[in-house]
Amino acid sequence: MDVATPQPIEQLSAGVEPAFHKRWNGWTVLWVFSGLFLLFVLVQGLATITWFYISIPDIMQAAMRGDLAPLGTLRTTAGLARVLTPLGFLAIQAPTTLIMVPAILALARSALGADLADLGFVKGLRGSTALKAAGAGVFLFLLSIVLELLQDKIFGPHPQQIALILATHRGLIAIVLDLLSAAVLAPLFEETLFRGLLFTALVQRMRLPFAAALSGLAFGIAHLDLYNFLLLAIVGMGLAYVYYRAGNLWASMVTHATFNGLGLMLPLIFPQLNN
Repeated sequence: MDVATPQPIEQLSAGVEPAFHKRWNGWTVLWVFSGLFLLFVLVQGLATITWFYISIPDIMQAAMRGDLAPLGTLRTTAGLARVLTPLGFLAIQAPTTLIMVPAILALARSALGADLADLGFVKGLRGSTALKAAGAGVFLFLLSIVLELLQDKIFGPHPQQIALILATHRGLIAIVLDLLSAAVLAPLFEETLFRGLLFTALVQRMRLPFAAALSGLAFGIAHLDLYNFLLLAIVGMGLAYVYYRAGNLWASMVTHATFNGLGLMLPLIFPQLNN
């Protein structure tokens, strides 16, 4: 994995506390990241199944008896919307974040000797930096709209099922729960894993563009959305750049939260965007 020597600490753009200047063992990073990914699949799978048992016990009980036909109703947007309510999203995202973030911190500490600052959890975020981070989120959101329009022009429209489901959520409580899931919990987990751990490990041994690109590709792949893979990868690259420039993981979380929050709020303000 060593393709370039680390950059001298003096050449780093902003913060000196994240471990950009260190050199974690590449094989250790690989097994730590792989183990965390498997843990994520397990935790989110269990959280999803648990919520399904709570929200659609009749269908799940039928499946346990070997009758899988009722599960077919969940293949449609309307069927999934019955389950993936605002509370349902939170019931899946909350345990995922609350388990995964401590697991990332614990494994990074025990296997790599990385403390909170090494992973970008630098104390404090100046107001000017937070504003720039939010501005970056707006820029990435606008860029994503342009890219989506280009994709639709070339390949035809492919509305995201998750976006269609979220568009069915109505009311203040639903908005608050969706924002908590998508603009607070998801950025906390994803930034810790993909920027705090993976990108930091990559930028220790290669130049910023390559490290951002590889971590962005991993970010895109992890979302399991083939049509929007390139868009998500570019967003991941942008988030890596924000983290690197600010030297503070809270900055990329603000960018990520802004990006996700705009994606939730604008269709509510302008319903025609769902068409």
